[in-house]
Amino acid sequence: MKVTPVYGKPALLLEGKERYTVIADLHVGIEREWMRKISRRILERMKGDITEILKERECENLIILGDLKHTVEGVTREDERVIRSFLEDLSSISNVLIVKGNHDGGIEEISPEGIEIKDARGFRIEKAALLHGHASPNEDVLSSEIILTAHIHPVISFRERSGLRI
Repeated sequence: MKVTPVYGKPALLLEGKERYTVIADLHVGIEREWMRKISRRILERMKGDITEILKERECENLIILGDLKHTVEGVTREDERVIRSFLEDLSSISNVLIVKGNHDGGIEEISPEGIEIKDARGFRIEKAALLHGHASPNEDVLSSEIILTAHIHPVISFRERSGLRI
């Protein structure tokens, strides 16, 4: 199992028997709170970036490691409209799997058919475990060689001498 950061993008490539693009913490809907007038452009750019990664890396599988939506409790009408459309577009070019995050209450009700939703405690693909990070992982996840998690929202970054940001 090989884990590779996607340079310049907030994504990982997970390679084993199959290839997966791993993304997390999209918080679809937060842009409404930030900038109502340009929220559609932000979402379209996000979708474009994800599509570009999938196509450039010839990746048929997309894993969203939780917090696809921003509202914590329940689902708004806007969430349903925007997220359903977002997932329909992404599922037309890849197999989409969502690991539930703490913001994803009700995600099952608004996800189009064919979207696989995993429990927040995580799951494994070969030697790698994937979970959002807000819930206690299950035993299978804890015994994994590689553990990929999201949720932490780092606020500090470091720049190496080469200019690479960590």
